[in-house]
Amino acid sequence: MNAEKYRFITAINGVAAGNVATVQLPAGTRIKDLFLIYKTNANQATIEADITRLVLNINGQPRRSCTPAQIFVKEAHAGRAFQAGMIPYRFREPSASDDRTEDLTALNTFRLASATLEVTIAGGATAPTLEVYAVTDRIDDGNDFLTVWDTMTFVNTGAGLKNKTDLVRQGIYQRIDFFGTTNLPSRLKVKVDDDDHIEITPAVVDRLNRDYGYSAQANHLPLLFTHTRRVLEGLDMAPRIGNAQSQVGRFEIEYTTGAAGDITALAERIIKL
Repeated sequence: MNAEKYRFITAINGVAAGNVATVQLPAGTRIKDLFLIYKTNANQATIEADITRLVLNINGQPRRSCTPAQIFVKEAHAGRAFQAGMIPYRFREPSASDDRTEDLTALNTFRLASATLEVTIAGGATAPTLEVYAVTDRIDDGNDFLTVWDTMTFVNTGAGLKNKTDLVRQGIYQRIDFFGTTNLPSRLKVKVDDDDHIEITPAVVDRLNRDYGYSAQANHLPLLFTHTRRVLEGLDMAPRIGNAQSQVGRFEIEYTTGAAGDITALAERIIKL
């Protein structure tokens, strides 16, 4: 049957304070979401303190790296509230505009040699426990797309104008989320080849996102490259114009800040495995 299933994953090793626990994801299936349950009903502060990093490895290569705190902010931005003990780890886009788009980036493991999720547990965690559930089906759509998450640092030695030029020019960018307190950018300009693709301030970002149903979060600046929630309508690094496909040669972000302090950002981009 191709019906959606909820599967309890038993292949979890190394759940202990100070360890990196490894979750072996099931082969021969399509994984839409993972739900990690920590200490049954731990509160958000405990999860953020105890679990310091989540890393998704595909065929032995890191493809996602983030923290639960970043996931919680992005979930709240999308209007999804924190549930006790739970870290939602999504592959699909649950609020996409149609069924095909929603499942397009589900993790297809039919042709993967391995897929694991590493969970780093702090040394100070008390009696940690971890359960993992997967939402899956048996549909092999042949797409083999994945939304990767790149953790980036925007160097910020002081107030003023800076330029980040070492961005990855591959895949289709969905969004870049900036996390900070007093040092978030006061203006952003995205440059693609000879085009100033976006020039915007946080106030305008907030108004646009609210208009599309998103909820502003403290210490968070989300730069969305598609508000339609159609995942392939993001910022393509190899756009097709007519019958020709061309690679973006220049992709930079110019940013202005009012205070020193490096800025952490998380970029989402779709690639084909």
